[in-house]
Amino acid sequence: MSEERSIKRRRTKVEKRANQSTDIQPMVLEPAFHYFINAKIGEGIRDRTRDDYSNTWR
Repeated sequence: MSEERSIKRRRTKVEKRANQSTDIQPMVLEPAFHYFINAKIGEGIRDRTRDDYSNTWR
């Protein structure tokens, strides 16, 4: 127990992001879901997983 311990402290709340993201666009839920599904299909998800996502969406 000769090692010194440091007490963890809570970080203060950040008021503003350091890097503002300008490429994020607001979307309606339906097109956002289709965008998500198309991205997942591009990643190579299985048909069963795609069907489960669709069933969850309903």
